[in-house]
Amino acid sequence: MQAKIGDGVVTSVTYDEATGKLTVVSTSGTVTYSTHQTIPTYDVELRDNELFVNGESKGKVSIDVPKVEVIDGKLYIDDEVQDLNIGTSAKVEVIDGKLYIDDEPTDIVVRPEVKVDGGKLWIGTQSYDLGLPSDAIAFLKDGEGVITGVTITLGDETASFKIQSNTYVTSLTYVPTNYDPIVDNVAFLPVVGTDENSEGLKGVYEYNWSKKDLYTNMVYGWVKMQYHVSPNGVPFENFEVVGLRRQDVNVLSRAATPTLDKVTEEDYVDGILTIRANALDFAIANNGNNYEDPDVDKTEMGDLAKVNQVALQLRNTKENNGIVTSDYVSVKRMVLLQKDLLIGLNKDKEQKSLKRGKFNDLAQLYKVSETKTDAYVADEGNVPVHLDVLFQEGIDLKPLIEGYANTAYTNTNVDLTFQQKALTDFGFEPTYTYTVESYDLAEVDQTKRYINEEALKDGLIEFDQKNTAAIGRHPVIRVNMSLDGGETIIMTKLLKISVVKELQVEETFTIDDLKDFTASCEKVEQYIDFDKIFNHCEYSKAQFVEAYSGKDKWSLFKFNEETSKWDNVTAIVTTDKSFVVLGAGNNSTILGTALDQNNRATIQMANTMKEGRYKLQLHFEANNTSVVYNPLIVEDEFIISQPSVYANINKTYWINNNAQFNVQAPNTAYSPDECIFDKNLNEFFVTDASGKAVLNYTPEEADYDCATAKFIFSTKATVVDAAGKKVSVIIDNNKIEKSGMVIAEIKDDHIVLTPSLATQELLNTGKFTINNVHLVVTLPNGELIAKDFNIDIVRPLNINPLATEAFTDAQDLGDEIGLDKILSMYDWRGEDYVVTFPGTKTTTPEKLGAFYDVKDISANNLPFVTTPIEGATDEYLLTNKEILTNLVNDGEGNWVPDNNLTVDKAKVTLPAGTNLTLKKSNGKWVLNYKTNMGTIVSTYKMWIPVKIAYKWGFVIGQVEVEVEPVK
Repeated sequence: MQAKIGDGVVTSVTYDEATGKLTVVSTSGTVTYSTHQTIPTYDVELRDNELFVNGESKGKVSIDVPKVEVIDGKLYIDDEVQDLNIGTSAKVEVIDGKLYIDDEPTDIVVRPEVKVDGGKLWIGTQSYDLGLPSDAIAFLKDGEGVITGVTITLGDETASFKIQSNTYVTSLTYVPTNYDPIVDNVAFLPVVGTDENSEGLKGVYEYNWSKKDLYTNMVYGWVKMQYHVSPNGVPFENFEVVGLRRQDVNVLSRAATPTLDKVTEEDYVDGILTIRANALDFAIANNGNNYEDPDVDKTEMGDLAKVNQVALQLRNTKENNGIVTSDYVSVKRMVLLQKDLLIGLNKDKEQKSLKRGKFNDLAQLYKVSETKTDAYVADEGNVPVHLDVLFQEGIDLKPLIEGYANTAYTNTNVDLTFQQKALTDFGFEPTYTYTVESYDLAEVDQTKRYINEEALKDGLIEFDQKNTAAIGRHPVIRVNMSLDGGETIIMTKLLKISVVKELQVEETFTIDDLKDFTASCEKVEQYIDFDKIFNHCEYSKAQFVEAYSGKDKWSLFKFNEETSKWDNVTAIVTTDKSFVVLGAGNNSTILGTALDQNNRATIQMANTMKEGRYKLQLHFEANNTSVVYNPLIVEDEFIISQPSVYANINKTYWINNNAQFNVQAPNTAYSPDECIFDKNLNEFFVTDASGKAVLNYTPEEADYDCATAKFIFSTKATVVDAAGKKVSVIIDNNKIEKSGMVIAEIKDDHIVLTPSLATQELLNTGKFTINNVHLVVTLPNGELIAKDFNIDIVRPLNINPLATEAFTDAQDLGDEIGLDKILSMYDWRGEDYVVTFPGTKTTTPEKLGAFYDVKDISANNLPFVTTPIEGATDEYLLTNKEILTNLVNDGEGNWVPDNNLTVDKAKVTLPAGTNLTLKKSNGKWVLNYKTNMGTIVSTYKMWIPVKIAYKWGFVIGQVEVEVEPVK
């Protein structure tokens, strides 16, 4: 229940003895809990320091008054700081358990915590035995019988709730809106202040004041300050706003508090109370007579952190009629200089809507000293045309005019910049008036002769429809802004309009003459028919040419998938001539009259055009103001796709979707020179008569004769060994290197391995794989991947895993087997291609041994892990710990074979007392088996690791040899 209630204020706790249901009502909601039992309830009351349980007196109790003090403006109760800033000069005291600040009561109760816990009443640290059972509900009441808390005890679990009515306010907390690194949270009071143009005997502009100190307050905006009212749900009618209480870190005895606007119920929403305050009559500590706060002696400021602070005060009107004071917040002036106030339009010249930050700024009024005002106003550099207005329709200025600023100043060393921040955001309420600005140009008054001055007073621009001479004129209007209800003109700007017969608008017309196509070896020619463009404008061709010829151009754009924007590629395709508009000199798109043949644009695209999404844009600029569409933009999108291409594999050379690559079989002789890795990569695929991989295209009917194909190691190619471990290599399109040694190359469609140490190390693992080899097809506009495939390079030789003869146990001097009966290999073609060891004879197997350059046994080239036998020649003792067996302990200390064991699961090595010796006997290498571990009664197996050197490294494996019992 406590977890569900959280920080909510509990307003009641009830217990229904009939159902055993507890109900807790709080500002977080209502929570119920079924106890499934009947629990006794007790009323625990404190009356004038006397304890009562269910009306029976338990005697007097002692209640200590906590210590209350103020340190550095913070309230401390029993040495614990409270979340309340009350100022350094405040007077605090406790009367009847309530805190008083400067002789005014607050809602803060200052007495020890009173609660029931463990069947006892606790007052602070003192406890009094109530004699309650382990299961009980205790209602704690004050002297007036009002329940202030409830404790519920069930066995060893206890929950306590403090009961509080939400009919009165207990605390106010300021919700920060601005932060300053020097003075913490700040409420900035906005004002418009004078600038240097108001210092002289006469203002520089008509709206300036005269003989004023810099940064004198002119008008006052409102700052919104928000406070969280606790507990939630206190009705607005249960309290009233007293006002702002001020404390001055730097004391100013004559200063007043900020002016408060009226607070209504609409300002109190979801527990948040919003007030508005301004700086009228509010002197603030400052640091000099600049845009900071005026008329305060600089010496009084001292440090910038010494500022004025205010707190909001409420009075509860229904219950607990005390004053509630919020925490204090710093207040400082925020100055908008008069010269920084701007007036603008929220539409551009063509009446298209603009977003704030791009508003159409009106022009600066001329100075009072200006003698040539006509010339100033006529000059487009001073007063450009801001708005095109239709002669027939006119326009209402009121929805278009905005007041804003880009800069504000504070005395916290922080100047604030904005993007056309509305003056309403500073709490100002702008109003506007409109008057004509008379000026002569072209022998007429451009404004008074044509503008309806009466309509203008209501912000409406209207023209006498009989006075068509107004078309083409540039009337100028004064836009005057006030921030105090019209009492003071705070800023005037000039708005120049252009009276037009037609309101020219930018028009984008989309057509679909250029069709999507797939790239090939052919160039593509398509056409744009202009009739649909003429029809869209409701012109004949002759009219269209008259309106737009001479100011037309074309541009080509390509969509960038990474940025999701259109890139202009006109310069690129013009330079390489990959995109051509025939007959369009200097990008012109229309030539001639309605009788000429040029009624369409011919578009030629070379076969080098890259794939992608394109947009051809024809841009037409009008030759006169009577044309509605200016500019007219005709757009036609099309897509160039790449064909798909693939090559079918020759399944003979593929296993598990990987191509298989091995040494060539002996060709002309059994020479190691012919034992090479060299493969024509085309042979992995179905080939044509010339031996090249057959390429299959989609779409099939296009011309691909110019396409070329090649094999490369792709940029994402990798090399992995037989265990699947990625190998660190350097790869380019035609070569793979490791540690400076070449492993593989692609030459003339052949993949060739070099017998480097790096290559041998990879083959020693059994095989290695080159991933992401590409068969690449090149068209004039780019490359296609016909096949992305992997190649397994397989070690050409493997150890025959089974010896052809077995050892016999318990032989005098041991049992010997010729090494050729123990060791043999077969190559990649299968077990029929046997390579004997060593290969010194002339039979076919021995010739294969010569072909693979299998190395003869010597002291430096032994096939087993051995130790030389001291004093003997050509005798080597094999290392037992390297030899696995299928022997297991029978539990009685005997080794017995387990015929279910395989080499991968074997754990017992050849036992001590058993020796294998490699030696020469009668000029022939043999393996001698001798044991002293006792006579065996059944055959067992041993697995001997083998490593045989040949041209491409080592053949590594193990051979299984059986030991049979004596017969």
